[in-house]
Amino acid sequence: MSSSPRVTFAQGRVESIDLARKSVSLTIGNAANGVPEEARTLAADHLVIALGSITADPHIPGVREHGLTVKSVGDAAAIRNRALELLDRADAEPDPATRRALNIVAAMRGEKPQPFVYTPIGELALVGKRSGVAQVYGLRFSGVLAWAMWRAVYLAKTPLPEKRIRILLDWTLDLLFGDKIAQLPTARSVSPAARDALQE
Repeated sequence: MSSSPRVTFAQGRVESIDLARKSVSLTIGNAANGVPEEARTLAADHLVIALGSITADPHIPGVREHGLTVKSVGDAAAIRNRALELLDRADAEPDPATRRALNIVAAMRGEKPQPFVYTPIGELALVGKRSGVAQVYGLRFSGVLAWAMWRAVYLAKTPLPEKRIRILLDWTLDLLFGDKIAQLPTARSVSPAARDALQE
């Protein structure tokens, strides 16, 4: 039974359906399993007949052996695991063409991908003005060298050439002239004497 007082759940064997009266005749229980049977008729304002479904087999080679269905939480987990395995295997392959081929072939054949091992090149971080820390291939750097390495990697990862030029120009101006802070005079910041001089 449902925990909601507005819902009544009944499980049984359908004996007949009266579409005109919108009613269903059921047999509740199972005598073969020692559960007493009871005839019951359920009526409702709206009758929905949902008979379920089965997975279609279109007679395509490999579908039954390697196909994945979406009918339960377990099926969803299997799809997720298959996708992660194929992505890991493709990501470990350095050649782009081979990587694409592995994705296609593995998906068609349901092959188990090779173990994926990822080794990062290193880490970079800025810790102050023209100062940074870096660890690349096990070697550690700090100071201006690490700062320059961070900027070089950042510039290389920028996707569009025009953006690279703008960033490089901005960095160059910052190196040449430094940060400049300017304040425009306002009515409150100008003294009365200076205000009178400006008006003259």
